[in-house]
Amino acid sequence: MKSIFFILIVVLLSACKGDKGEITVQNKIQTPQEMLLGNWAVHDTFKKNSSLYYKYGDDRGFEFLPDSICEYKNGYIDFERYRNDTTVDRSERIMYSLGTKTKYTLTPDSLKVFNLERKKWDSFKIKKLSTDTLIISRDTAWATFIKKNYDTKNVPDFDAVIVSGSTCFGSCPMVSIMISKDGSVHYTGEFYVSKKGSYTSKIAVADFKQIALRFKQADYIKLKKNYWDSVTDSRTVCVSFIKNGKIIKSISDYASSSPNEFVWAYSPLITLEQKLNGSPEVVPGFIKPEFSMASFSLGNTQLLLSDSETYYLMYLLRNGKQVSYSFKDKYKLKYKNSLIKEIITDGRYYKFYFNDKTTKTIDIGYNFIEESQLVYTFEKNL
Repeated sequence: MKSIFFILIVVLLSACKGDKGEITVQNKIQTPQEMLLGNWAVHDTFKKNSSLYYKYGDDRGFEFLPDSICEYKNGYIDFERYRNDTTVDRSERIMYSLGTKTKYTLTPDSLKVFNLERKKWDSFKIKKLSTDTLIISRDTAWATFIKKNYDTKNVPDFDAVIVSGSTCFGSCPMVSIMISKDGSVHYTGEFYVSKKGSYTSKIAVADFKQIALRFKQADYIKLKKNYWDSVTDSRTVCVSFIKNGKIIKSISDYASSSPNEFVWAYSPLITLEQKLNGSPEVVPGFIKPEFSMASFSLGNTQLLLSDSETYYLMYLLRNGKQVSYSFKDKYKLKYKNSLIKEIITDGRYYKFYFNDKTTKTIDIGYNFIEESQLVYTFEKNL
């Protein structure tokens, strides 16, 4: 009996630790290829070392998948196509996305990732590869990555997401796109986009689930409302999440200052329109802010909406019900539009006074101001 007990102890111990202290899973040592699988993000201490960070590159992150497939989180841009564009008007030029998926190879001392922009392999020396740490270098700059394991089961679902990107001192697309869980897509683009104007399209439901997973991996619901950095000429990306028709979270991110996972989630959506076969969408002329965000005023205070919040309010207004209803107005809605003289509202009902002396009242179904989680609150006018 004692001998059987002793044998069981030996078996249990051997299942916990392999040769040279390597981690084992059910008595199976992980190979380098297995260790590499998963999501990797550059270590925060490396990001804070600006001399190394800018020499090495942007916020780098990878996801290594089976079959030698790699997702380069920042994605690749077709700079050659952009440089060879002969369009005189800069706003007509487009930064075409080459996507995020590429190939990789792994040897004992090197990692190679195929660069879709340069059409060449990026070669990295490996200093360390373990189950939770990857240290690699290109040239003389060593970068430390940590493996990210995401627990998304308690992150709330959402029914739709809106991503709005502003222009910058460069060629950033000015675009707003709303993607819903049924696969429907609504999109409006102005500058540096392949399709100008408003369009509708569809994606697979499975694609929406993957989009939602990325935002849940960023734990979007716990993020701050506003991220910014002390740099100039960069773009602002605004993201709003919709549940049961209402905004449950809005985030504004200037200069990609938010956590990596959040940037990785929204970045591909800004250029998603390049992959879609959109059908033109008719939008009433009076529900078109002319190069400005919308705002609500209350006395001497003002609530400024972010681009994504503005886009959603305009979506609600064009899909709202026209009614004949008298209500006690509390706020004024303001956005630049040559057809409109004034808009009064209580948050749910919106009465438009047009310059041609006609009026129209629209019911959006709920109080947008009081029942939405918005980026900003009412502040005194300066």
